[in-house]
This record gives sequence, structure tokens and C-alpha cells, in this order.
Amino acid sequence: MNKTGAKILLWLLILGMLGYTATRTLHFLQATFPPGQQYVAFIALVAFDAGVLGWFYYATHAARGAQQRAVAYGMIFVCAAGVIITTVADMLTVSAQNGVIARNPQVATVGLWGCIIVIVLNIIGGLLVHLLDPAHLQHMKEEELHDKIVEATHKHMEQETARIAPQIAERLAAHWSETITAELIGKLPPRAQVKVEEIADPDSMNGNGTKKN
Repeated sequence: MNKTGAKILLWLLILGMLGYTATRTLHFLQATFPPGQQYVAFIALVAFDAGVLGWFYYATHAARGAQQRAVAYGMIFVCAAGVIITTVADMLTVSAQNGVIARNPQVATVGLWGCIIVIVLNIIGGLLVHLLDPAHLQHMKEEELHDKIVEATHKHMEQETARIAPQIAERLAAHWSETITAELIGKLPPRAQVKVEEIADPDSMNGNGTKKN
């Protein structure tokens, strides 16, 4: 019971702190939007405070394979870094506006670039976990093997074509010669046909122009 209570207390602390940092993150992000579009900053929370919880749940319950788990666990810390950056930047910016500390324009610049990097890494991380899914990796491997088999088959076909092409060409040429000859002879008068046959095969004809029996 003590372990369960400790876990519940720890999660309450985590959720409470994320609730606080979410307000800081939201306030900082709203400053990057033009008037009337600050509500869009709520969507950006998925790359920061909500991203910490989302990637944590995915890493511990859905990630499969060493590569996918490495990306998922790494993104937890990326989102956490984004939360820290926006929280610190917002606290320093607001404190400067309230006269608590001296104003430093570099704070907002660093915070803004931190937000950009965290958002870009979230997009890349989301793509990577899908590409590194074991089922997808297996499919890619099968496609790679299929491509190698097809390539080897094409090479073998080229080799076989180079070997049998002259034989096929010789037979086709002989067949074409016989076909065209028979077709053209058929169009000649009978006496002319006999003379052509004598020229084509003189051994098969008698001296008087008739065929040998």
C-alpha cells in the first residue's frame, strides 16, 4: 500500500508541475502569434507539456524494438527540455516586464529558437517511430530482397537473350525468306514460276524445265 501511495503522490506532483509549466508554456507561445490567433498556442502544447505525457505513455506501452524505444524515450527528454526552456523564458520575460529583473532581449530569442527546435524534433520523432516500427522494417527488408531477386532475374534474362538471340534470329530469317519467296512466286505466271524454281533449286529440275520424279 505504501508503494502504491508513493506512486500516486509522485504522479500528483508530476501532473501538478506540468499544470504549472503548461500555463507558462502557453503564455510564452501565445506571444508568438498575432492578435486573435493566440488560441492556436493550445495546439502547440502537444510538443511540450502534453508531449512529455504522450511520449512517456507511448514509450512504456506501445514502442517495440530497440530503435523505436530509443526514439520514444529520447523524445520524452526533448519535450521536457522544451518545457524547461519555455517556462524559464516566460518567467524571466514576465519578471522583466514587472520590474523584478533587468530586461534581457536574448532571453526571448533563446526561448523562441528552443520552441522551434522542439517542435521540429517532435515532427521528426513522430515520423521516425513509424518508420522504425518492426513490422515496417520487416516489410522494407522483404521488399529489398524482392528487388534483388528481380534484378538477378533481369540479369539472367539478358545473358540468356545474348546466347539464344542469334539462333532465334537465324530461324526467323530462314522462315521469313521461305514465306516471302513462296508468296512472291505465287503471284507469277506458271512458266515464270518454273524458271524461278529452277534458279532456286536447279538440282530438282530436268533439263527440259520439268521437275524430276
